[in-house]
Amino acid sequence: MKIDMARFLGIVAIAVVAAVASVGCGEKGAAEKTGAALDKAAEKTVGTANTVVEKTGAAVEKTGADMQK
Repeated sequence: MKIDMARFLGIVAIAVVAAVASVGCGEKGAAEKTGAALDKAAEKTVGTANTVVEKTGAAVEKTGADMQK
């Protein structure tokens, strides 16, 4: 009798944990939304930095060419 009750309670506990876990995975929390926003901002910053570096390199090359004239 005790084994059957323990088995029943174990199955109920597993079912409750599975239900809570499946509900929790469906929605993004505040930390996940913040992390996604930070990732997006970092990607944008890297893209902007690359553009600036390319423009600066082009300007340095042009200045060097103009100095040689």
